[in-house]
Amino acid sequence: MRPVRPTYRVVVPALLAAVSILASVSTASASSIVAVKTSPRIEFSPASNAGFFMWSQNSSAHPKHFDAFIQHGGGGATKMNANGSFGYAGGISSDGSTAVFQQVTNGKSDIELYDIATHTVSAPSQGVNTRRWEWGPTIDGNYLLFARNDQTSTFPPDEIVLYDLGTHVSTVLATNGSRKGYTQSGQISGDFAVYENCSARVCNVFRYQISTQTTIKLPNPHDKVNYGASVDTSGTVFYGRSGVGCGTHARLLKWAPGDLTPTTLFTPPVGQDFTSTFTETTVGGDELFFDRVKCSNQSWDIYKIVDP
Repeated sequence: MRPVRPTYRVVVPALLAAVSILASVSTASASSIVAVKTSPRIEFSPASNAGFFMWSQNSSAHPKHFDAFIQHGGGGATKMNANGSFGYAGGISSDGSTAVFQQVTNGKSDIELYDIATHTVSAPSQGVNTRRWEWGPTIDGNYLLFARNDQTSTFPPDEIVLYDLGTHVSTVLATNGSRKGYTQSGQISGDFAVYENCSARVCNVFRYQISTQTTIKLPNPHDKVNYGASVDTSGTVFYGRSGVGCGTHARLLKWAPGDLTPTTLFTPPVGQDFTSTFTETTVGGDELFFDRVKCSNQSWDIYKIVDP
């Protein structure tokens, strides 16, 4: 099961799925795993596109406070969220024009847009931020994908929302009204968006195609915990699967359209796990970013797999 990320995002159930090993999953050849952010600070929630990289981190002076940062290449990092707020990285549009992040101020969570060229922050159009808890945003083209829930109860139900920034129309892709369940947004990339929807003991990953308005559920034959999904522009999905507890039989998987079973890309050592992925589609192939945690001391770093 994914560890609880150090954010104000969502409270996950303590127990989600039975412990299992992935007997039906094929194994890929060794991929190139590259360290991206490995400082003594907590670094998580990566996103990358068009030469820009964003992530969340704390500081040694304020270990319980997190900000959202963006940088270009090897240049300096720029903090996007306002002073006094908490910031959590979301996504970067494929053209490198806009980043989106979650900002928490005085117990209220909203989604903010960051203009990369002008370094200015603005709120999305009316209909995105409400009195409820908006979080987990990603962006591509005219579309914004995010989750919305109520931090004090499960009613109204959790939602996964696809918002058209051009027409200002919201489409609810999924809801979850279970008191022990939740939804979590993944990534939007081109024509595809991914998210997860969980009951008390099972998490499933879904892929939505915008042009056809169709949704498919990724293979989960034994009702395990599928989580942390991202997607490339061809509709290939990357996600995690694990047993109960942080660092219990976690796997990072790849599912391409037409596959009967996913391929294992990476198996963290026992006692390590991850919670989110982000896929950048490049001319040379995909680059898959993920945050990796040591469960014993909750130290978080960011890595990527090149051409998974």
